[in-house]
Amino acid sequence: MSWEPTSTPTASCTGSPAAPGHLTTIHHPHAGTKKGQGTGLGFVNDHGVVSGSYLDSHGNDFSFIGHPGRFTPVNDPHAPPFSNSGLITGAYLDTHDVFHGFLNEHGEFTPVNDPAGARGTTAEALSNTGVIVGFCTDTHGSNHGFTFTPAR
Repeated sequence: MSWEPTSTPTASCTGSPAAPGHLTTIHHPHAGTKKGQGTGLGFVNDHGVVSGSYLDSHGNDFSFIGHPGRFTPVNDPHAPPFSNSGLITGAYLDTHDVFHGFLNEHGEFTPVNDPAGARGTTAEALSNTGVIVGFCTDTHGSNHGFTFTPAR
């Protein structure tokens, strides 16, 4: 899938003055345009690869990764690596509205679920050495941060 990002050097989403520099607004071509829909980017690595997600016009959430203009769905085994160590991390929502974290290593998915996260686990970020950080939600609805180092 190839598409061009929209360049907006001095604007921000709210219309207020932006800091000096260059702002590039990214819109995934399949993202919805109604309130609460659209494109969000989460992280960027040292190679300029970004990860993000979009909500389409039917309310479906999709994750992607790649250089702006050349994104690949995260569930594609040929998705480019996100961390400098070649890993992708994220979360998905199951049919019971519970979040589950995951680690994707070259198309091989491994669940990352904190045992204390009865109401869900979200893998938020990944270091270049492979350490995952995120949070889980316990039975009382309280969030707890975690770090996870996958066994190698």
